[in-house]
Amino acid sequence: MIEVEFKYRIADSGQFEQQLAARADTVFIDERIEVDTYFEHPCRDFAKTDEALRVREVNGITSLTWKGERLDLVSQTRRELEVGISSGSAKTVNELLCVLAFQPVLVVKKLRRTYSVSGQNFDVRLCIYTVEGLPPHVELEILRPDETTRLAATEALKNLAILLNLVEPESRTYLELLVSA
Repeated sequence: MIEVEFKYRIADSGQFEQQLAARADTVFIDERIEVDTYFEHPCRDFAKTDEALRVREVNGITSLTWKGERLDLVSQTRRELEVGISSGSAKTVNELLCVLAFQPVLVVKKLRRTYSVSGQNFDVRLCIYTVEGLPPHVELEILRPDETTRLAATEALKNLAILLNLVEPESRTYLELLVSA
């Protein structure tokens, strides 16, 4: 799966949500708390290879995700592989990775409010993130099964960002932002 993504810093998430409420093409989907534990590889430096490995827990549901290197310099578009863990907790998966010589780097705790935005020729997911230790951010995302429509999806998200007055792009991940803080 290819995740085409742009991230923008915003000053006030409440004000931004009021702006969204006035739009006919935007529908609130859900709110959830995500707890992400990021790991470093025992044999290669993910910071140098621009990869990430994380265990995510949301409402007692655990997933393991690998994110590949960015596919362009404009967005945070990456190949992403994710596996849902049907039995076992995030604690157990974290312990398993540690037994295999992976080491936890940082835990990122986020409140995520998700919206669907129509009319962009793609299914666009808009997420407002409140991350512990960071100002609020908005992510615009389109998931694609392969790279064939990546450029069109990138342009659709750029155009939507303009319509939403998103002007402070952020190219770093939350992990990178927290590590540099």
